[in-house]
Amino acid sequence: MKAVVDSISGATAILLVGPKELKVEIPKILLPKYAKEGTWLILDLKIDKEETASRYEANKSLLERIKKRNQQ
Repeated sequence: MKAVVDSISGATAILLVGPKELKVEIPKILLPKYAKEGTWLILDLKIDKEETASRYEANKSLLERIKKRNQQ
């Protein structure tokens, strides 16, 4: 997916993402080093299956402990 840096103001950047040019506001610090207004970016969003599974298990475990504590 492609995006263009539409504007940068202070610590915030506005990207126009995809063919519909959806406006997305992100922290400027997340931009590549030399990106400026008019710079085109390639966005590559991927699912991190390992992190997702790990967080799911941690949250499940926490919820079980909370339920047990509330039953006492």
